[in-house]
Amino acid sequence: MMHCHAGSVNPPASAAQKGKAPYRVSYEKSIDLVLAASREYFNSSASLTDSCMDLARCCLQLVSDRPPAIQAELDLIQAVGCLEEFGVKILPLQVRLCSDRVGLIKDCVCQSPACYKQAAKLLGLAELLRVAGEDPEERRGQVLILLVEQALRFHDYKAASVHCQELMAAGYSKSWDVCSQLGQSEGFQDLASRQELMAFALTHCPPGSIEPLLAASSSLQTEILYQRVNFQIHRAGEESVSAGPFLSKVLPECTCAYLPSCTYNLALEVSMPLCVCAACTGSHGKVPLRSHWATLAAELERAMHCPLPPCAIRV
Repeated sequence: MMHCHAGSVNPPASAAQKGKAPYRVSYEKSIDLVLAASREYFNSSASLTDSCMDLARCCLQLVSDRPPAIQAELDLIQAVGCLEEFGVKILPLQVRLCSDRVGLIKDCVCQSPACYKQAAKLLGLAELLRVAGEDPEERRGQVLILLVEQALRFHDYKAASVHCQELMAAGYSKSWDVCSQLGQSEGFQDLASRQELMAFALTHCPPGSIEPLLAASSSLQTEILYQRVNFQIHRAGEESVSAGPFLSKVLPECTCAYLPSCTYNLALEVSMPLCVCAACTGSHGKVPLRSHWATLAAELERAMHCPLPPCAIRV
């Protein structure tokens, strides 16, 4: 069998050979002949292990420099093997005739549900299949969207978040839908990331989706504010424990038998008993109750390093 490469040229015919056909075909013609033979064997194969597939590969290996057309055929043979690894049973001819190559990646996800964790392998398969033609960014975007959707089905928010971050970093606008899905997933506890996802979705979504996404984004923003407030309250509550010595200095002792009947919620949920007995209200010469709270507020302000609102100082 002959080997061909780009440097192959027709040698000059000798005087004895003049008028006779050249004994070598042109490089371009060689490529066409090799491709035709290889495709014939490939299309006749029942699987990757079929002997015809070996013959198809041998034909392609005759061309040493591997131009794009030859490489595409070799990649197609390798893709058939990858599909079988993911459990996709399909004839090689069906792979060749499939116009929607990303559909083959979907078949892999359906046959091997956990394969969304094998992002590199699926992206490699997409390249072998020439998903989205020669546009690598579109190819990567389409595959990552499939992986995010599958990760969300398994509630694997970490994996979904990683791929969404890749999509947003690439500015792949078609991913707005999966980004909004993850942004609205209550099981995903990273509120800051969810807010970023919703902002991306709002930026790239069609006009008809703006209103519901705005509502979801507003609800998420409210949740974030509540979380921040609760954090501040919790921190202030811990700091208020250290303010105990201040309180003991400020509040007079009440030795009466009257038990406090209610509590007063000071700012940041600092609760203190509210006694209304005669001793504590000042009728026996004690400090008036209003002065108790005014002094307490000042001490708490110094202890916690944050001003208290005026509404906190009242009887």
